[in-house]
Amino acid sequence: MRLHVLKSLIYDSYLNAYESINEAKQRIGNYCNNYNSFRPHVAMSGNTPEEVYYKKELKQVE
Repeated sequence: MRLHVLKSLIYDSYLNAYESINEAKQRIGNYCNNYNSFRPHVAMSGNTPEEVYYKKELKQVE
């Protein structure tokens, strides 16, 4: 996991006191899903990491 992502998770965890371990797992999982599937990244030409990964995977299969 990239350092800035880890820092964001730690900062978010610090700001939000979770009621339980299960809540923490769910919210961190939601954050990672959003980061990888929906949030465009400038370094990836506006694509999400998921889009970049699957494009590479499709090229290898062809």
